[in-house]
Amino acid sequence: MLLFKKKFLDAIRRGEKTQTIRLWKRRRYRPGQRSFIPGVGPIVIDQVDEVAWEELTETDAILDGFPSLETLRQEIEEIYGLSPDKKMFRVRFHLQEVAPQHPPMRMHTFLADFELTLDQTAEKLLEKCRIYRSTCDWNHEPGKSHDFFALFLQSPRNAEGIPLHDGFRLESLLREQLSAEQWQEIGWLVHDVCRSWTEWQYAVEHFWKEKQE
Repeated sequence: MLLFKKKFLDAIRRGEKTQTIRLWKRRRYRPGQRSFIPGVGPIVIDQVDEVAWEELTETDAILDGFPSLETLRQEIEEIYGLSPDKKMFRVRFHLQEVAPQHPPMRMHTFLADFELTLDQTAEKLLEKCRIYRSTCDWNHEPGKSHDFFALFLQSPRNAEGIPLHDGFRLESLLREQLSAEQWQEIGWLVHDVCRSWTEWQYAVEHFWKEKQE
C-alpha cells in the first residue's frame, strides 16, 4: 500500500502524477508488482530505482506532479528530512484498470465474519511472527503479507466497522509480553508488521469511510 497526502490524489487519478520519491531502509517494491493507493485504487509498479539526491532531475519533478525540481526537493525535505540511515528510491507507477463494480461494499462486508479480542489478536500476531521470523521481507511475499492482513481484518472494531487499535497500541502490548531475549529474536518483525498495521488502520478509517459517503 502506498499512502499519499490528500492534495496529491486528484493528480494521481488524472494520470498527472505517476512517480513518488520514497526514503526507505530497503527496497519495498519491484517492477510489475501490484499495490494500492487509498482514495485512488489499484496501481501497478513500473520502475523502482535507487537514486541519489543530486541525481534528481526536472523530469522527476514533472512526473512527480511538481512544477520544478526545487519544489520537489522542498517537499521531500519537508516529509523526510535527509535521514542518513535511509536510501532514496524513485518509484514509478500507473493506475490499474478495474472492471465495473457492483454497488460498493460496506466495511462490514469487507471485514471478516468473526472478530477476535485484542488479546487474541496479539497472541495470533506473535505466533505468526515466530513462524516467519526468518523472513527477510514479509511484505513482498503474498502468502505472508495476506496472512497478517487477514488477522488485521479480524481485529476488534467499532459499530461502523472501523478497527479500534492502530499498530502503535498493538506493538506496545506485544512488547510487554516478550522478554528481552524474545524481543531480540522477533522484535524487528513485530515492529515492521505493526507499522504496516497502522497504515492499514489509517486507510480504513480515513479513505474507505470517505469513499462510501
